[in-house]
Amino acid sequence: VYTEAEVKWCQGRAVPAMHLAGRFAAKEAVKKALLASGEENIPLSGIEIIRQEGCPPEVSLHLDLIRPYHCQVSISHTDSLATAVAIVAPQ
Repeated sequence: VYTEAEVKWCQGRAVPAMHLAGRFAAKEAVKKALLASGEENIPLSGIEIIRQEGCPPEVSLHLDLIRPYHCQVSISHTDSLATAVAIVAPQ
């Protein structure tokens, strides 16, 4: 489900599970938005959430899609809950 870079970034945080949960929520949100756009067969491993310190999360798609998309996500989490919202638009 996670890329090596995602796992490495999350393991570098004080509470890795919280950040992994946030990434999972973001991947699910992107997947659902892509499915609503007519895409099919979207593995979570093909959606990468990239985060640079002090910058908002970015989405990188490693998928064979009908068309290219621009994706944005917002991730929020507490120590016990994670949620995310995704916006997907054709480029």
